[in-house]
Amino acid sequence: MAIQSKYINLSYKLELNTPQSKEFPQVKCEHYWDVSKGKRANVFVLTMTSHSGTHVDAPYHVDPEGLRISDFDISELIFQMPLCIDIEVTKKQLIQPAIFQPYIQNISGCDLLLIRTYFSRFRTRNPNIYWQQSPGFSVDCAKFFRKVFPNLRAIGLDLPSIICISKKHNTMKAHNELLCGKGRRFLIIEDMFMEVDLSHLKQIIVAPLMIEKADSAPCTVIGINR
Repeated sequence: MAIQSKYINLSYKLELNTPQSKEFPQVKCEHYWDVSKGKRANVFVLTMTSHSGTHVDAPYHVDPEGLRISDFDISELIFQMPLCIDIEVTKKQLIQPAIFQPYIQNISGCDLLLIRTYFSRFRTRNPNIYWQQSPGFSVDCAKFFRKVFPNLRAIGLDLPSIICISKKHNTMKAHNELLCGKGRRFLIIEDMFMEVDLSHLKQIIVAPLMIEKADSAPCTVIGINR
């Protein structure tokens, strides 16, 4: 655990070797203008997807009628009642509603739930395990959250996705259950950094790249302690 401070970074630095699906283009940061070659300033061309590194999924990710990330007001990206719970998971596990039963009362009072699994230990040690064998929500678990926690506005995880990627054909609809619906204003923050003390959180600010037309976006997540 890192030393506690008032402000904590809950997102990963976007690096060239950021773990992600092999179906996505690799993150790149390439000189367009170079001062050392006579240009008047350094300018870079960035290549990444809207789901590279720590990122936030908006409803348009899976709903053609859903809100895009730039449709969210700044006030909707500030969470005043965050809560972190720790759960034990195994590789490729489908997370079921029962695991959250002991926390129902606490979750009901929060606006952003952080789910810490510590599976992020594989992110640097073995990125293939982190990406390909990560646990994730079952569809039933997503339905449970939608029904039981109507005041919840967002979920954040220390996993590359809310779904179990190795079983994505059976679990992709977990996104739909959480994000779809006319006017639905819900967010899913994936690939978060949570290897810090989260017991004193007072507020969380999610700062995505506000890219017009994008479904989702890489983001910086800032925690503020009491």
